Amino acid sequence: MGFGPADFEKVEQIGRGGQATVWLARVIGSDGDLVALKETKLRFMDSSGRRRAQQEVTLLRELSSKQQGDDLNIVVRYLGCFEDDAMDTLVLVLEFIDGLPLHKAMAQQPQGHFSESRARTLLAVIAGTLGKLHNLGIVYRDLKLPNLLLCPGEGGQLRLVDFGYAKKMQQEEPVSVGMHRLRRTYSIVGTFYALAPEMLECREEQNTDGFYEVGHGEMVDWWQLGIVACELLYGRPPWGYQDEASVKVEARKSPASLEGVIPTDGEAGALIRALLEADPLQRLGVRGDAEEVLAHPFFQGLVERVELDLAGLD
Repeated sequence: MGFGPADFEKVEQIGRGGQATVWLARVIGSDGDLVALKETKLRFMDSSGRRRAQQEVTLLRELSSKQQGDDLNIVVRYLGCFEDDAMDTLVLVLEFIDGLPLHKAMAQQPQGHFSESRARTLLAVIAGTLGKLHNLGIVYRDLKLPNLLLCPGEGGQLRLVDFGYAKKMQQEEPVSVGMHRLRRTYSIVGTFYALAPEMLECREEQNTDGFYEVGHGEMVDWWQLGIVACELLYGRPPWGYQDEASVKVEARKSPASLEGVIPTDGEAGALIRALLEADPLQRLGVRGDAEEVLAHPFFQGLVERVELDLAGLD
């Protein structure tokens, strides 16, 4: 069944970023069924932006087929899409998730951040989800607290939304490291305070043999998990949210630049140092992806390390 503008009544705006606006909408002719409409303005987009918008549709459609058996049910469910020619807009029809963005849930905690035990559970679920995406050849590239929703009405389930920067990686010319095959892409996308150093270097560089491209792949997601870990455990990313230039400088020097900025002792500190390793070939996850990350001592004691019960998280 196809959708069109006449099928929905907008209720209120619930999100906005870049060229996209997200609306809560009611399905006309239903018993009050609610959906989320993600409208992406195509009019002022260049060709790469239009490709990313179409790619989000393709990825969400693929992932929806994997959700039939409750696999990847953390991912927002895709219901359909249509183009509003009058507005030159691509509209994704998604399930409405009645959840609280994780940064707002964190701000409600007495100390402004989650306890270590709660952060451990959240990080394990996120790591397991990233591993499932990587197994499908998908790199997420925009892991941050606003893209993670905590849903008290669903027993505290965590949900992942916004696949606008996610990409299906090409299989050609992977770089093998141990048992892990690194695929590469070259665009710089995402949120500046969470950009991995190798993404900052996505440009042509010159060596004695001529020019070569420095790309990035799945390892950017593990870097971003390190940023999220800092936020959940300490209430902020290691180098702040504001000064883009200094964040980029410090990221390139990590993990040395973490000293004196955040606590780096204990298993939590060891996990963050291992994830925020500037060299992607030395970063935690490079040899075994999610399995390697979840084997870190920080996660010791979590029996069901991927499909975890988040009941009680608020």
